[in-house]
Amino acid sequence: MNELLDELLKKMRKRYQEAAVRAIGMAGVQNSENNQKNAGKKGKVILEEVKTSLSKTTKSLEESIKGQFGKSVKEAFDKQEKKLDSFDN
Repeated sequence: MNELLDELLKKMRKRYQEAAVRAIGMAGVQNSENNQKNAGKKGKVILEEVKTSLSKTTKSLEESIKGQFGKSVKEAFDKQEKKLDSFDN
């Protein structure tokens, strides 16, 4: 009789442990998904800030620097802006 009760108790413990592991795993997956979403949102905000800053700097330099050097600087900034746009997609 004791053997039967011990066996049942072992099975119950095993099922409890399996359920606990599943719950921990599901919580970990949910946490990971939330972190990915938050990282994506933060990345977009930072990317927009950088693009705005780069655009303002380009306009300022374009007004300040004249001639071939100014044109080269503007082209370099335009290339950087296009690279940032590729990150956004």
